[in-house]
Amino acid sequence: MDEETIIDDQDELINPNRPRLRYIDYYMRPNCFQLSKRYTLVILIHMGFFIIFAMRSDLCFFDNEVFLEMYNDTENDTARTFHKIYDIEYDMNASFFLAYLLVQIPAAILSYKFPAQRVFGICILASSIMAIVQAFTLNWVTFEFGYAAFFQGLVQSASIPAVHGILYNWVTPTERATLSTLAYSGSFTGVCFGVAFSSLTCKLFEAEHLFAIYGIAGIIWFLVWIWLVFERPEVHPTIADSEFEYLKRHIHVPKIKPPIPWRKIFSSSPCWALFVIYLCRSFNPYYLFQADYTQFNYVLFHMTAVGLEIPSAIMTIAVPATGYLADQISSKTSLSITNIRKYYICGGLFFEILTYIPGLLLEEDSIPYLINNRVMDIIFYSFTISGYYVNHLDIAPIYACVTMCIGNLFGSLLGAFMSFGGGSHKTFGNKYIFYYMTGFHLFGIIFYGIWGSGEVQPWAKTKEDENQHEQNSTTSRQNSVENPK
Repeated sequence: MDEETIIDDQDELINPNRPRLRYIDYYMRPNCFQLSKRYTLVILIHMGFFIIFAMRSDLCFFDNEVFLEMYNDTENDTARTFHKIYDIEYDMNASFFLAYLLVQIPAAILSYKFPAQRVFGICILASSIMAIVQAFTLNWVTFEFGYAAFFQGLVQSASIPAVHGILYNWVTPTERATLSTLAYSGSFTGVCFGVAFSSLTCKLFEAEHLFAIYGIAGIIWFLVWIWLVFERPEVHPTIADSEFEYLKRHIHVPKIKPPIPWRKIFSSSPCWALFVIYLCRSFNPYYLFQADYTQFNYVLFHMTAVGLEIPSAIMTIAVPATGYLADQISSKTSLSITNIRKYYICGGLFFEILTYIPGLLLEEDSIPYLINNRVMDIIFYSFTISGYYVNHLDIAPIYACVTMCIGNLFGSLLGAFMSFGGGSHKTFGNKYIFYYMTGFHLFGIIFYGIWGSGEVQPWAKTKEDENQHEQNSTTSRQNSVENPK
């Protein structure tokens, strides 16, 4: 095909001021069926999280000679064997969170200073390459679970903040909750698939085979990612005029990013409200239903017959659904963004407390209560986490990747503390954990109820934001440009 013909065809599809096609685009246009570019982006983010969390939730990771020898030791009773399994899992968690702690601030700077889509892509690619390395070395060397978890924590640390940096350039305020929750729900989908798939295939494949499968899938994902995803709408060569105009009407990215205002971030009450919420809500996943490194003990004793990891299966649906509902409430009611976020975050925490009340009165081990009543708790938790994800983009869009890193830092501190101090001595199932979680939830409700916000903070506004706000002050909720799905 003649290059001149291709260029003319491109001029018919998009604004001639857009960048020209790359060499590969002459043969394969960067289009994913009929999806808009921003939905293509979010679905790929979802798939990226899917791969790395499925990799972390691989039960075959424990299926090696050392682990099986320990687990099948007939001289140990069930309780002692359980504690050994638990210690391995928590050693992995502690190592992962330690790596996470070490690189959160550097990850924030990288995600802000450099194109966020490159940072996210490299995180997934590095995790995939490491999975393939593990596949080749698992039977060659004495394998240490903690070391593998530590390196995974290093390479995955910037993935979550990088997503906020990507969403800032591509997601409008009217779709923030829907698209951000759809992107992040890939972590729950990955856990659900990883547990179910590995529980069904561990007898058919060796652990290194599944590592290689996930690693190859991650590399293929990366190739698709660099082909279809661009830093901003302005540099996408085949974005439709309707979508480009819609995004540019609602998103105002400065030509030159200002320095990160660390002092203003740490002195901002709405930011601290988010940090406190992340710390308070972290008790729930770390004790009840997080995909903390395979949850081997949880899955081993409480998994359904088909190997389905129920909490993550529910959150795969509940988190995007609650995000979509938040955007619908915002567009069809007069509620402010601040009130919606407070209803979601404070309301979710409050109703979680209601599910804890029977557990506070238990005289015996609370594990049966946790298992039988986790569904409602997970649904309420989904409201809290969906409000938390999007609130960073509400109060400081341009610095959302930075505030998200700081929030992760607080959550990782709790995770590392509980992991290092846990192991076989952790009081999982002890009714007193309900007192701890209730107290932290109440503190979070009060703190966020007073200082939480859904408005862009003055220190996070750019000159472009202020100028555009003056021009569009009378049309803040409606726009003449139709939202192109």
